[in-house]
Amino acid sequence: MEALESVMRISKSWDPQQPTRHIDSLYFRDGLRQIDFVIAYSDDGSEEEEEVKKRKKRKSFETHLMEGGLELELEDKKVGSISGRSK
Repeated sequence: MEALESVMRISKSWDPQQPTRHIDSLYFRDGLRQIDFVIAYSDDGSEEEEEVKKRKKRKSFETHLMEGGLELELEDKKVGSISGRSK
């Protein structure tokens, strides 16, 4: 009986109209808009000329996406794999 009461308390407090914020989910941080695709890249943070050029190209690409009407949410993630284990 005690477990059932706990489940009922949880389900009563859940509101589907409220945005949920999961760190790693299929939704933007607002919990409402669904993510359609993810663009990932490697950036070692070096200031070598080649890396600086890559960062400028990425920034330009992101700007053009936003000008085209896409909504971007940028994340600074340092992960070793899709499973989310940190390096």
